[in-house]
Amino acid sequence: NLEQVGIAADVHVTRVFSRMGLIEKEMPELVIEKAKKINPKFPGSLSSAFWIIGRKYCHPAEPSCISCPFFKFCKPNYSASTDIEDIIVRPSKKLRTSQKK
Repeated sequence: NLEQVGIAADVHVTRVFSRMGLIEKEMPELVIEKAKKINPKFPGSLSSAFWIIGRKYCHPAEPSCISCPFFKFCKPNYSASTDIEDIIVRPSKKLRTSQKK
C-alpha cells in the first residue's frame, strides 16, 4: 500500500519544503503532513526529487538557486508564477501543455 510509504523528511527535504514556502517552519512533521496533502496516494514519491534538490542546489549557505530546476517555483524567487503543488500533483498535464507551445 503506497499510501503508507511516507516521505523521508530529512534535513535536505525539509529545507527545500521550507524555502519553497510549502511549510511555515523547518519541521519534519510539517513536511510529512504536506507531502500527504500533495500526493495522498504515494507521499514517499516526493522524497528523491526533494532530496536531490536539497543536496545539489539548495545548500544551507550559498544555495545555487539560478541552476536549480525548482527555481521558478521557489518562494524566494518572487517572480514565481506557477504553484509547485500544481506541478507535483499533475506533472503529465503540465508537461503536455508546455510541449505544445
